Amino acid sequence: MAYAGYLIRINGTTNYNIPMEYMRKETYKCTFSTLDTETYRDGNGMLHRTAIIRIPHCSFETRKLNNTEISALWQAIQSRYTVAMEKRVSASVYVMEIDDYITGSFYIPDTEMIIDKIENGKIFYMPVTFEFIGYGG
Repeated sequence: MAYAGYLIRINGTTNYNIPMEYMRKETYKCTFSTLDTETYRDGNGMLHRTAIIRIPHCSFETRKLNNTEISALWQAIQSRYTVAMEKRVSASVYVMEIDDYITGSFYIPDTEMIIDKIENGKIFYMPVTFEFIGYGG
């Protein structure tokens, strides 16, 4: 399919493309990781791998957002959780290695937010790193 104008889409009854204006695009990373089982080096130093699956792991950093913007972003993501306790979503992520999207289940690990300043009744946050880690399968 190739790049279609978004980097991460959260799928749901209605899909939500994470707004590009919230992202620092130069921080977007999406690694297509290979997971192995029973990997070892033999007595001759030869590596033996049993690759079992490739799983995307994507992240990006926001620009500085205020509390209204960060709340809207979180609300749009949380309303599409497929398993709320796991912070699990169905998403389509752009993987540079294949110049295409992978759709699957991802979880969002704990996300730290740091206040930059409070001004005129608004909270402004330092850039926030969001991660989407594939479940596989």
